[in-house]
Amino acid sequence: MKNSPQPVIIFDFDGTIADTLTLLIRISNQLADEFQFQKIRDDEVVILKTKTITKIIRHLKIPVAKIPLILYQIRRQMRQHITEVRTAEGLKDILLQMHARGWHLGILTSNSRKNVETFLKHNGLNCFDFFKT
Repeated sequence: MKNSPQPVIIFDFDGTIADTLTLLIRISNQLADEFQFQKIRDDEVVILKTKTITKIIRHLKIPVAKIPLILYQIRRQMRQHITEVRTAEGLKDILLQMHARGWHLGILTSNSRKNVETFLKHNGLNCFDFFKT
């Protein structure tokens, strides 16, 4: 009987491995006045989660010309606060069990390599074989 290959599972980082939503909202709201866009209200979060990024940009009236600088500021502040971010309850144990069974785990993300590395180290998640930013 042939040995079957071990499964490879690729996860998204923000919102799947790392529960970054609360931090992202906090940072966005801190930047809203400076970059002249609307703050995210608590009652909008559920609705915004269903929208595309283009629709979110329109909804919050984010000036398109300022998007690169806003993204730079968000990443910079995320880096400063990434150790505050946790995984979803129970996810760490599941990931470690998958790794222990020989499954190959990876991360695909738009977040920075440094943020992902810091998060993984801080949360004791040395179970990923690769990640791509």
